[in-house]
Amino acid sequence: METLNWGIWGLITAYVAVALVLLSLHIYSNWNFSIKAMATVIVMSLCAVTYKSYPGLLGWPVPSSSLPSRLYLVAIEVQEPDNVFLWAKNLDQGLGDRRPRAYQISYSKSLHEQAEQAGRKMRRGISMIAETVSDGGLVTLATGEVTTNSQTSQISFVEAPQGLLPDKE
Repeated sequence: METLNWGIWGLITAYVAVALVLLSLHIYSNWNFSIKAMATVIVMSLCAVTYKSYPGLLGWPVPSSSLPSRLYLVAIEVQEPDNVFLWAKNLDQGLGDRRPRAYQISYSKSLHEQAEQAGRKMRRGISMIAETVSDGGLVTLATGEVTTNSQTSQISFVEAPQGLLPDKE
């Protein structure tokens, strides 16, 4: 049997402990009911926040709505009918000790072709950068929905300048 992640067991333990504290608050406390209810609502909302934020901590892909303007590509994965996944370092935050992050982009035929071309160059040892380009359109990259005041974002792949990142030791 496969062992579960320590983070999952930690969250389960924390949720059980919080539930026991809330239960003891309701049973043994002489506080007003409105204070007990407010404490319950606050704790439940914090549980919802941790539930929503936990996948991001696990490394699940970030949606393209939060795609930085420049990325140093580490790997590319194309799932043809649905998504293009980029594993990349955010160059908007500088060249420091940045760890790669997964980004999920809605699939399009042109993006697929560009990603395949960039992937071939990466396999030949050429470093690649993905740049987000705005061209003043009406469709958002993240959802494909038509909006009236946003600009279309397209991704272009360019070769990284030599010496952009330090050599491996």
